[in-house]
Amino acid sequence: MMYNINVDTFVAGLIFLTITQLKVLKYKLNNLKINSNELRYSKEFQENLQMLKLKQCLGHYNKIIMFQANIQEISSITLFVVFGMASAIICVTLCGFYLSRELVFAAYSCDWINRCQKFKRSIVILMEHANTPLKMIGMKMFLLSLDTFITIVKSAFSLVTLIRSFQDVEDGS
Repeated sequence: MMYNINVDTFVAGLIFLTITQLKVLKYKLNNLKINSNELRYSKEFQENLQMLKLKQCLGHYNKIIMFQANIQEISSITLFVVFGMASAIICVTLCGFYLSRELVFAAYSCDWINRCQKFKRSIVILMEHANTPLKMIGMKMFLLSLDTFITIVKSAFSLVTLIRSFQDVEDGS
């Protein structure tokens, strides 16, 4: 079964577009200076020119805000459903795996002591098999488990921290 990732990638693309526009605006604001060509004009003209550039930046910022609001309006329900379903899938999967571990205790708890030798051997075999919990492997590479989920969350947090530190260094220069 293939998973439809169109909505996820489309919304991520729109958010990326918003981030890119914010970077463009940041560049414009950082370079909102009087350049050497403008020095030959009067002080009043220079100030008017800077105000015009600032108004253009403010207009750009308003367009970014409106674009982000449109994205929010269009995709809020979709994002809620996507994140909700992803969380539900993770919870159901992990609960199922933990329940599979409880089979050993359930088999041991049955009335096996007074049964025949064949029944006892079958219970032992069942318990040995149930000792190995059921596993789901994504793309035949990634084990879906609580440990994998925690590793993914930690990696995502580390990546966000790394990106923010690069942004802080970039802002400082």
